[in-house]
Amino acid sequence: MRCLLLETSDKKRFFTLVGNYKQLQEYCRAFNAKMFIVKADIKKSEMMDIAKLVTALCDKNYMSRKIEFKVLETKKVN
Repeated sequence: MRCLLLETSDKKRFFTLVGNYKQLQEYCRAFNAKMFIVKADIKKSEMMDIAKLVTALCDKNYMSRKIEFKVLETKKVN
């Protein structure tokens, strides 16, 4: 499935809907995170909505799941 991948500076990965791109731009600028459009082996129901994503980003113990993906596009955040 095509989705948005947010990768933090400590290499944690979060899969969310492409529509969340605009809401996450400021976070990426402030915390030096990267965003990519990817094709991932993930179901829509497994992707994080914006509320779950915010909670996970604030959780220092969050562990990223291993999900196969292919980068389709690197998104600019500046």
